Amino acid sequence: MQLLPLPAVLNDIIATPKGHIGVLTLNNPERLHALTDEMIQLLQQALDQWRSDDSIVAVLLLGDGHKAFCAGGDVRSVRENAQLSRGEYCEYSEHFFEAEYRLDYAIHHYPKPIVVWGEGIVLGGGLGLLAGASHRVVTPSSRLAMPEIGIGLFPDVGASYFLNNMPGRSGYLLALSGSVFAASDAIYGGLADYCVGDESRAQFIEQLYQASWVDVAKDDSAEKNSLILSDILSTMAVSAGSSWLAADQLEIDQLCDGEDELTIIEQLLSYNGSSETLLTAVAGLRRGSPLSARIITRQLLASRGKSLLDIFSSELILATNLASHAEFQEGVRALLVDKDKNPQWQHQSVVAVSEDELSAVFTPHWNCSPLEDLTRHDD
Repeated sequence: MQLLPLPAVLNDIIATPKGHIGVLTLNNPERLHALTDEMIQLLQQALDQWRSDDSIVAVLLLGDGHKAFCAGGDVRSVRENAQLSRGEYCEYSEHFFEAEYRLDYAIHHYPKPIVVWGEGIVLGGGLGLLAGASHRVVTPSSRLAMPEIGIGLFPDVGASYFLNNMPGRSGYLLALSGSVFAASDAIYGGLADYCVGDESRAQFIEQLYQASWVDVAKDDSAEKNSLILSDILSTMAVSAGSSWLAADQLEIDQLCDGEDELTIIEQLLSYNGSSETLLTAVAGLRRGSPLSARIITRQLLASRGKSLLDIFSSELILATNLASHAEFQEGVRALLVDKDKNPQWQHQSVVAVSEDELSAVFTPHWNCSPLEDLTRHDD
């Protein structure tokens, strides 16, 4: 008998003696659990259902296996659908990014504690899921990045918010270089809360069984159950090691200092110091899309001090415009379709990017943001 394929998101319940834990497992192993439209919808449906379910005291989100949590959004599908629009505005892209951002925003403001288990590879949209959780877990094997400059895009999923909240200008360096960083850097940068041992999920789940959860009907249940999770994870914590971001912080702040996008980019490109990590980062900037570099820096500078909802709204404009852009089409082709890793960018340098081009990608196709109905919070 042929078995039916498993769902793209496995939905389960851990029934403990004191309360239930909702468990969502990403199940797209061929693409390292990259988020498809279907997966986004399944995650949102489960969170919406559990929000008002008094038997659910907390949520655990993880990836199947230990190799990856989530390698980002399924940009290959975005590219394929956008190609059908022949360079014109693509409604599928708007739908995809809107749904993804709604999910991320829901995680940021979920009324019950959410643990995101960021073991292994955590890229792009995966970091968007991690960043909004109440309990953000990484392990020594975690390898994180916002690599969008390499595909002609920009760090989205709320990155304009959380990269600006990192120490100094370290978020600018990660965005402009696509640099890979480790658990120690995630914790130093405020993108993760706990480092626990690799393959320690079974131990964590055993601790969930033993916990004395507070009934959701009580007014302070979310706060108390959150403290229970914090105690469990603190007890399990291991050393994350040293952070290269911390070690290079002074130079990063000097290189990324300024209020002008071209100045920041050119300061980075002119780096000739001795730090191997910074030299690698600058090499990533050189390989990346010059158009993306300009968009990334402009978006980060413009997003400072803005609310998370306003930032998601501005990111939605950029993402939907870039999905049909030749730069994104070429970047995804080179990295993920043909895999020759030799993108032919439209510009040879950042100074060649015109103001008209930049203005076009920052201009919305709507009078009212599709995210306007979301509830505003004090961020």
